[in-house]
Amino acid sequence: MSGEISGILNNPTTELVLRALDAGVLRHAVHAANIANASVEGYHPLQVSFEDQLAAARTALLGRDDAAARRAIDSLEAQVRPDPTDRPVQADREVALMMENAVRYEALLAALGKSGALIRLAIREGRN
Repeated sequence: MSGEISGILNNPTTELVLRALDAGVLRHAVHAANIANASVEGYHPLQVSFEDQLAAARTALLGRDDAAARRAIDSLEAQVRPDPTDRPVQADREVALMMENAVRYEALLAALGKSGALIRLAIREGRN
């Protein structure tokens, strides 16, 4: 029984959402750093690389192969690297990207909250 509960609470989808939330926090910090350093001569904007890894994990998860999904999720790690375009910081672009990131973050939180609500409902056997 405890293994079943552990499986419900510790599933690959939840882990994937948690990793994406972590990447969102990092992405927000990177955009803030870019804005803060926009006037620094010689500063090269940074970016977060995560989407390709996330796509691979999502594909493994959709393939219903829990072992492959766990391996892909365990290897997920957002990377901060210089922006390859080598263009100067554009504050308005960075703010727009921050807002896009905030919307994604809120959507992930909402999804996690709904998942938690379903688990609470199951634990309470459908009673409020």
